[in-house]
Amino acid sequence: MHGGGIFAFASAQGITTFLDDPVIELVTKTSGFELIVGIDAITDERALSALADRLPTRPGLTGRVLLHGLPTLFHPKLCWFVSGERLTLVVGSGNLTLGGLTNNLEAFTVSTLHGPAAASAETEIARWLTRWDEHLVAPDATEAVARAKENSGAERSLKRPMAAEDDAPVDQLPVAEDADALVLEISRNAPRRTQLDVGREQFRDFFGGEPGKQKRIRLQHVNAGSGLAEVEPPRTLFRTRSDNYRFEAAAGRGIDYPPEGRPIGVFIRMSDGIFRYRLLWPGEAGHAEVEAFLTARVGAAGRSMRRAATTTVELHAAWPNAPFFSA
Repeated sequence: MHGGGIFAFASAQGITTFLDDPVIELVTKTSGFELIVGIDAITDERALSALADRLPTRPGLTGRVLLHGLPTLFHPKLCWFVSGERLTLVVGSGNLTLGGLTNNLEAFTVSTLHGPAAASAETEIARWLTRWDEHLVAPDATEAVARAKENSGAERSLKRPMAAEDDAPVDQLPVAEDADALVLEISRNAPRRTQLDVGREQFRDFFGGEPGKQKRIRLQHVNAGSGLAEVEPPRTLFRTRSDNYRFEAAAGRGIDYPPEGRPIGVFIRMSDGIFRYRLLWPGEAGHAEVEAFLTARVGAAGRSMRRAATTTVELHAAWPNAPFFSA
């Protein structure tokens, strides 16, 4: 399979959400994928960096920026995928931003072409790329970076201030005063890997999943010093034989399970759909406070892993020095 995409606007979160999707990542590593992004508005330096950073490790990925001087707005949003004599074309209103991919109310259509029709569509796409080739530059090209500095990076900033926007940079988006939060104990699992289990209620109400179906989420770890790690590749919440739903959090990978006590995960649902989290190990700052919160909420530790849905108001009261509130 090979293919490509052409998008008017892109954000760093949109680039990572799209290119780090397991299917797209596989295509960019094993086949060919041509990604063109416009820079007339929205697309900022962070977006160009996110694209440029992935090129060295994706041998099949070609990423370029359309830089033109015409008095018109570059505005397409489409993807195409070719497999044998079949071409699948996805055309819609969503840009390559987190809002356009996940949060906004968008519309799109999927068309599958076969044989001569597929070949004709691929030929037209190739002609378009050839026609605009002299205006397509690398994402780290000096002129592209200079133009990107003029853009905001937030899709809705064309309407209102960027600070309150769903697509604001992840290191600037504040935690809402009364956002939903989840506290859960982490069970012992595969050596040096951290897989977390949630019940059906948390899967549905906190993570927004539908019973019986997988749900993909995006996580971002909050460091002890209030700094934010990069948004992780999409994680799948999948159903286990015990009727729980399980997913992996990268922050715990490579850390041995403690001989005494249980690690605790704290999650906050952000307005942009990303789940910020911190994993607390016994003896670490904050663990005692959060463990006391769990005990007060659901009782003393037992055989089952304790879980409690809460809010940032209650979490802040139980753990005043939590790094979430200064990140």
